Amino acid sequence: MRKVALIPVALAACGCWCSLLGPQETASSTPTIDQSLEWKAAFNPKISPDGMRVVYEIQKTNWEENAFERANRMR
Repeated sequence: MRKVALIPVALAACGCWCSLLGPQETASSTPTIDQSLEWKAAFNPKISPDGMRVVYEIQKTNWEENAFERANRMR
């Protein structure tokens, strides 16, 4: 069984999550409720057996269905 160091995995997951957020607004602006609901979030990271990729779910808002939806992504 291959050992995986958790620090690089955590940094990779954080990098994926941060890259999904896009450009940041100034720190002085407070987001509205709608803006905060629009933020995408990453869940359930899984490392591939070869240790080269991470698969995770992205949650986004579906305003038409009034629901949150999750989709798988791979980096």
